[in-house]
Amino acid sequence: MFRNLRRSGRTVTEFQAGDESSPTDKKDREEVAQIIDVTIQKLRQGSSYRETVLECYRQITSILELKSKVQGSPMTPREFDKAMSDRLKLPEGSSLSRVTSLFEIARYSEHPVTQDEANSAIECLSDLSKLLRI
Repeated sequence: MFRNLRRSGRTVTEFQAGDESSPTDKKDREEVAQIIDVTIQKLRQGSSYRETVLECYRQITSILELKSKVQGSPMTPREFDKAMSDRLKLPEGSSLSRVTSLFEIARYSEHPVTQDEANSAIECLSDLSKLLRI
């Protein structure tokens, strides 16, 4: 991952500073919240935790890249967390950090996801969806 970041020549700072149109308006926040709501619904229906969380992450990353005109920006989950918090004007310590941790479990862990972890994901995602709609 580090090699990809170096190869791209982009940093999170460039990602944030390089765009003129910030997706902080209500429409963009609602679009991200809707993706999160679909993810919550899929998790409640018993969809694969890993696949569902990874798809949510991919869709949100695509939106941020489209809005910032950055194509294929490889970011670590923590860089994504910071970029999303800054661009969507989320308060420090929001549920986004917890959601990022859930993504890291889905992406990098090999242990089976427990029902408690899935329930935690639903709770975190619900909190984030509500926060985006404020």
